[in-house]
Amino acid sequence: MTKAKGKPVRRQKAVDAADRWFSLYIRQRDGNRSVTSNCTQNLTCSHLFSRRFYATRWDEMNAYCQSAAENEEHDRDPGKLICYFITLHGEDAYKALYLKSRSGVKITTEEIRTIAQYYRKKYEAITQQNHDFFGVL
Repeated sequence: MTKAKGKPVRRQKAVDAADRWFSLYIRQRDGNRSVTSNCTQNLTCSHLFSRRFYATRWDEMNAYCQSAAENEEHDRDPGKLICYFITLHGEDAYKALYLKSRSGVKITTEEIRTIAQYYRKKYEAITQQNHDFFGVL
């Protein structure tokens, strides 16, 4: 495998790892319940602004726990999650996050690996906190 051919594979692996740990952390942060319906089944990490915008792909303000059905609905009608966000953070924060999402930030593969490690640690810490709080071993 040449270096040029290996680079996209390494980057995709880094993105996959960052997405995985970020998603696990967000769902745990939100108590493994949809923020918009309180549902506890078939949960996903839903993004207010699409994951295609790398500037906010791993931004905690841009991600919330929702059911897979709600996440799919969000693609057609984002109103429910937008209302939740604005209630929580306000319209100015919504506008700022929108502008950030469209900023065209470039993220290196090494930065993505660092993001994956960061969210793995945050996930492990919050999971341990929950286990300690609820007395689960």
